[in-house]
Amino acid sequence: MRNTTQTGLASPARMGPTGDWAMVSGEDLLRADVGDLLGLTCATATTAGDLPWDGARGSQLATLRHRNVHPELTRALAEQIALGALGRDESRVIPTRVEVEHDVRAQALRVHVAYMPRTTGERNVQTVTVGAS
Repeated sequence: MRNTTQTGLASPARMGPTGDWAMVSGEDLLRADVGDLLGLTCATATTAGDLPWDGARGSQLATLRHRNVHPELTRALAEQIALGALGRDESRVIPTRVEVEHDVRAQALRVHVAYMPRTTGERNVQTVTVGAS
């Protein structure tokens, strides 16, 4: 039987015990991928996106961190953008709740994502900071 367990780079990126990049799998890989997805900027009609090989992957959350005219509207829009990115680009999870804190002073968004991996159905909560940390 072939091993179908996926592995990928740890996020945040760090060196592993062998002196090479640290690799993760399972739930750790899923958490890394969700965090990377929400932190990446996707392509728009006028921008290329962060990933040259997949410009559509990601979200536009980073563009909202500078908006402070209507904080409630910014938070609501950020929640919809995060849900849309997860629904479009991350088929391994079912997002159940997204809450956003907008730190205008630090020009950052803290996105709290609750989701269930399709493989386990267990509830996970993860916080992703977009912008200055």
